[in-house]
Amino acid sequence: MAEWYGGESDYSYSWGTGTTQAYLSASVEIISETVARVHVHTSTACINGGMSEYGVHTQCGVENYSADGEGIYSGNGNWVGQVNGTWDFSRNDGDYDVTVFGKYWGDTVNGYGSAGNNGEVYGTLTIPARPYYPAGAPSAKVSKMQVPIGTAITLSWAKSSTQGNANFDHFEVTDGLGARLYVGSGTSIQTVPSKILDQYGKDNYYNRITVSNKKKGWVYYAVWEVHEWYRSYPSSPICWIGVEVKSGVITLYDSAGKKHTGLVTAYDGNGKSHFVLISAYDANGKRHDTQ
Repeated sequence: MAEWYGGESDYSYSWGTGTTQAYLSASVEIISETVARVHVHTSTACINGGMSEYGVHTQCGVENYSADGEGIYSGNGNWVGQVNGTWDFSRNDGDYDVTVFGKYWGDTVNGYGSAGNNGEVYGTLTIPARPYYPAGAPSAKVSKMQVPIGTAITLSWAKSSTQGNANFDHFEVTDGLGARLYVGSGTSIQTVPSKILDQYGKDNYYNRITVSNKKKGWVYYAVWEVHEWYRSYPSSPICWIGVEVKSGVITLYDSAGKKHTGLVTAYDGNGKSHFVLISAYDANGKRHDTQ
């Protein structure tokens, strides 16, 4: 609780001079994540001159809100006109200050004539910011963990079970290196992992991706949530999910019967390597891709 004294006032009566003063106290109570309650108290006393039997009107408040009371002065040091008020304020994304006040002025009270004194005292309270609770990472899954070159998969995702207290706005999905594959409120896309490796180059992609425990020949999708918090848009932690791209693997045996496996790679006119998908067709004409 904060306290202030002020608003001293001298007034000459027929019997001499009476000096009065105002007292103000105020505090902030946290009611909830979004509400803070301001408590204000005001009273007044004669602090010199011993004035008695004069009426006084008191008022306490905060900003544009106020509550009123009244009292009768009764000698030095007796605080009269005790008045209390309570008002609720919204908590926002940042702290902000409010002005509290206590006032008094002469008034006729219960037949006693009004005092000639009047005064005001002011103070400042801080309404604390609303706390921000971030969302957790969403969950994600793929329709296949291993796919041949050129094969599409379904990548799907769902909101985190920990949504925090900001409003959900949208999902974002990237290829792991920042290229956006999806932005919106949907929950799945079709994507071809091998196209991502083909775009960057397998070695280059592996060297640039920052996911933990990465493996060469894998594509790692990044999925996260974006929430709205007082016109800013914080992101949740990222959910990473990987898919292994299986190239055309061939097996050869040397003269000693030792097996050797390797990838078939084609190069274009610029010398850029491209993965090759090897397909075989059965007696019914059905295609079978290498894994």
